[in-house]
Amino acid sequence: MTILNDSQDGSYRLPSRAALEPIDTVKSLKIGIVGAGIGGLIAAVALLKSGHDVEMFEKSRFKSEVGAAICAPPNSSRVLAYYGFDFESARATRAESFIIYDDPSNPDVKKMIPCTDYAHKYGAPWYFFHRVDLHSELRKMATEPTDTQPRIARLHLGTSVSRVDENGTLHFEDGTSAQKDVVIAADGIRNIGLIYPPQFSVDANGNDISDREDFANTVIVKFPKTIQSVCRQAKGVGQWSLFTRTPLERLTRGRVVVIGDAAHPMPPLRAQGAAMAIEDAAALGVLLSNLDSKEEISARLDMFNELRLKRVAATQILSSEHEWKPTRLSEEQRGYFDGKVPQTEDDVYRYSFEHDVIRDALKILQEYRQRNSF
Repeated sequence: MTILNDSQDGSYRLPSRAALEPIDTVKSLKIGIVGAGIGGLIAAVALLKSGHDVEMFEKSRFKSEVGAAICAPPNSSRVLAYYGFDFESARATRAESFIIYDDPSNPDVKKMIPCTDYAHKYGAPWYFFHRVDLHSELRKMATEPTDTQPRIARLHLGTSVSRVDENGTLHFEDGTSAQKDVVIAADGIRNIGLIYPPQFSVDANGNDISDREDFANTVIVKFPKTIQSVCRQAKGVGQWSLFTRTPLERLTRGRVVVIGDAAHPMPPLRAQGAAMAIEDAAALGVLLSNLDSKEEISARLDMFNELRLKRVAATQILSSEHEWKPTRLSEEQRGYFDGKVPQTEDDVYRYSFEHDVIRDALKILQEYRQRNSF
């Protein structure tokens, strides 16, 4: 990848996508990705673009994929656009406004948030997808060759990884193993590398709801009659589990990196869960480019940790608050914002949406290469 993003005024601008193509002298790595969800697939796309050999291992067979709406706010839609994502093919819908109903019993009490100007305001638009459509388009980008991207990832479905060693060795449940230069754990909340005790789901009053079959009816009883009528047409009610955890101390260990929900699960209040996975993937694509030798891997992964650790921790904190009140933050939590704690909702929007992970990754990589005279 050719880095040409500095200018006389000191700002950093993205090079063209073609500039990501590796030059002949660049070291190609063998990358193993555990998990082929949204984060794993976009990581494959980014790392393929940087010239690496990518192999993916997914325990499911993608025969019963579920999911509903998913968002790509500006900070992630700019990443998708940069890598040539086809929004039309993925049937993306560009958001025009959000309506928030503050009183569940009165639909006339509402607040409208326009977002038609997000592309101008934050540098990229906000999109909605059906989750399966987004996943399918990313899978196509990663595994189907094109004239401009003949290199593809090898995807193994129905393949369970039982253990990953810090030296990059993948151990499979069938007793076989594979050695990689870098392993990316993108296998979600049930990540093989992070074990933490489950907690029962609770409602806003702290009551256990994990086994309550009538929970849906308990919720909708406060809704207007017309909405209750629609809800009762459902043939079945599932439970979509939400997870959170305290921020990790590191996102890398040895040759292993954790990204997405495997590293930083968060509630959907800010629509940043998938967005953070996409940012993680793009950062890896940039920071693992232009390697002169495998001896650089450790330093590159340290840069990833430096770039992403506070960003994802701060976003976890933002995503856990229904109403943002910065005065309630602990000193440790405030530290994740590097002295720039958002004070208002507009500040939160700017913190979330203006972030350009590719630009920032290019900047830190360029500074590293200048220090080391590459």
